[in-house]
Amino acid sequence: MDSSETTDIIISPAEKSANPQLRELEILKSIFQIISSANSLAETLEMVLEFVLTMIDSAVGWVCLHDQDESCYSFVGYKGLCFSNSSGASPCLVSCVCDRVRKTKEVVIINKLTKGCPLLLIKNENEPEELLVGHVSVPLVAKSRLVGQLNIAFNDPQTIHQGDIYLLQTVAPHLAVLIENARLWEELQNKEIRLKKLLNSVVNAQEEERQRISRELHDEMGQNLTSLLIGLRILENSENCTEKENIIGGMARTVTGMISAIHDLALELRPASLDDLGLIPALIQFFSECPDRIGIDVDHQIVGESSRHLSHEAEITVYRILQESLTNVARHAKASKANVILNLGGKSFIVIIEDNGIGFDPKTVNRDHTKVKHIGLYGMEERAALVGGTFIIESNVGSGTSIFVEIPWDESKNG
Repeated sequence: MDSSETTDIIISPAEKSANPQLRELEILKSIFQIISSANSLAETLEMVLEFVLTMIDSAVGWVCLHDQDESCYSFVGYKGLCFSNSSGASPCLVSCVCDRVRKTKEVVIINKLTKGCPLLLIKNENEPEELLVGHVSVPLVAKSRLVGQLNIAFNDPQTIHQGDIYLLQTVAPHLAVLIENARLWEELQNKEIRLKKLLNSVVNAQEEERQRISRELHDEMGQNLTSLLIGLRILENSENCTEKENIIGGMARTVTGMISAIHDLALELRPASLDDLGLIPALIQFFSECPDRIGIDVDHQIVGESSRHLSHEAEITVYRILQESLTNVARHAKASKANVILNLGGKSFIVIIEDNGIGFDPKTVNRDHTKVKHIGLYGMEERAALVGGTFIIESNVGSGTSIFVEIPWDESKNG
């Protein structure tokens, strides 16, 4: 929409007019009563919105919610609007001049809706013959972050007064805190759900690993040992030198295979190179084995030098994150190649993993992080967090995936 065609006013906090203090206290008292009596965020916002509309003698309004990037993604409370909430998107913030609220974090009044504004297509459900002509948009800011937007529409621009603007600005901080607290509570609940699923996943993985080791010991190792025992008995009773040589050769090959299998099994349980050689040599060895072990080529680059070290737990974390990330690339990304950058020259140890696979939508993972199929990603994030690090995923469908891991150096070792 062309903002040049719009008559708009920006009202900064310094321009608030003074209203009687008693009225403000009564308003806040009513708001607090609504907040304490409602159960859900949506119910609370609807009740507060209805109260505000009554106070300023309006019939149409809605509340937008903003995500961590301060982009509008849904509206949860609305009154007097005849449109579906199924799309989950705000009717006007996406491509309208009221996006200025997001940029300025100040009240914006649109006195005249211009051609193309979605509000022109929406009628007041109470008075369908009257079209909306403008609206007031008030930022809801908590801890300097825009968490939402309170919008009040009107049929007559003369019905919005400075006192009404001050009322909206009085209510706005309390709605912002309410939305932020609800978001934090939802994050806490989701985190608890993820932790429970992660714990179940870890327990199941441990049990599956025990079963796998048990099968390998019983089937492969057991059969090989039985074969050796039979060979020893035949060797004991054999008097033919050629036959003895053949039996000994077969037994030697069996022992060699067992040694290799035990080496692979021990490597999966705990890479000895991590203790014997250190993190970087162990990772280089792992990268060289990736084509044979997981079926994907891995190029690596080491940037910078450092005399600093990671803690023992952090080294294991970095190794396991790289191990699981590259295994995921081989299994799910349909990639032919992966690149790993190990940056040792910064204030922290940084790992970058990139692939040329099919990619995915990280927002889908963020929305569905409680699902079992995303527990692996959450597990790596939790691994990094446990040693004070960060784990970030960037991906787009069809253009590969990048993973950024940052782990702090161990100051106790570097002091």
